[in-house]
Amino acid sequence: MWSVGVITYFLITQDMPFNGATSDEIFTAIVSGKFYYPQWTATGLSEEAKDFINRLLVVDPRRRMSAKQALGHPWFMRRNNRSVSITSKALVPHRRRQLANY
Repeated sequence: MWSVGVITYFLITQDMPFNGATSDEIFTAIVSGKFYYPQWTATGLSEEAKDFINRLLVVDPRRRMSAKQALGHPWFMRRNNRSVSITSKALVPHRRRQLANY
């Protein structure tokens, strides 16, 4: 489920949740579980989407959202009930906000 959180974060933001200048810094960030959203997400990413990711990127697997919980999460349910068509234009940086709010 951790990987689902990382992949979801990446697909929405086009960036990795855990960064650092060196492998050691990246490892430290991963172990701490501390990550930040890009500035544009303050207005361009729904709170439900952030909650979905936040509940998956929890270091302690006992506290992390389960697969069953993820499938029932309101953000996922809304996405699952829509027909999504993503074109290459959706990956252009100025269109990220539109994709993230989808």
